[in-house]
Amino acid sequence: MVANSNMVKTPQNKALTSQQAKIIKAQKVLIEAQQAAKRVAQKSLAENQPQSPENIFLQAVKNARPLNVDVPFTEKTYPKPIAKQFIRDEKQALKDSLSDDFYPAHE
Repeated sequence: MVANSNMVKTPQNKALTSQQAKIIKAQKVLIEAQQAAKRVAQKSLAENQPQSPENIFLQAVKNARPLNVDVPFTEKTYPKPIAKQFIRDEKQALKDSLSDDFYPAHE
């Protein structure tokens, strides 16, 4: 048995014509192209749907620039606290120490 020159052997030992081999090859290329297109579509879909609010914010401000405004830094100064209760206590202690609680009955 002599095979024709336009016959191609496949792994299943089936003889295919060159036209059938071209059709199979074209189908494989088409399937690979469809799979690649599906991967690209899924990737772009994933990029268009951020997963968290942080990503939404980062995408919204990715082209933002800081304002060039020179604001003078002034530190607010506060007065030192006055310990009013401590002063009252000290005055009362001084008054109590000078007094012996003796009030003469007659003057």
